[in-house]
Amino acid sequence: MEDNKQITEQKITYSKVLKAMEDFAENEKELIFTGNMIEILRYVCGSEEELERYKNICSMYINTYQTYLKLAQRVYDIVNKK
Repeated sequence: MEDNKQITEQKITYSKVLKAMEDFAENEKELIFTGNMIEILRYVCGSEEELERYKNICSMYINTYQTYLKLAQRVYDIVNKK
């Protein structure tokens, strides 16, 4: 039980995240910085469970926006009689 508590309380430093990004392409770095993802990366790198939770959240958003796009296309087609 104590081991699990230590793992979940582990803090990932900014320098560890930045070091991990050293070989990333410039556009990838830019996306991380402009999206303010450093805090998210620090959080999800703390444990595999947090990473999985983040993946699930992202998948949910992707599915929701894909549905929005399909609905927008359907409404567009009806409005424009296609």
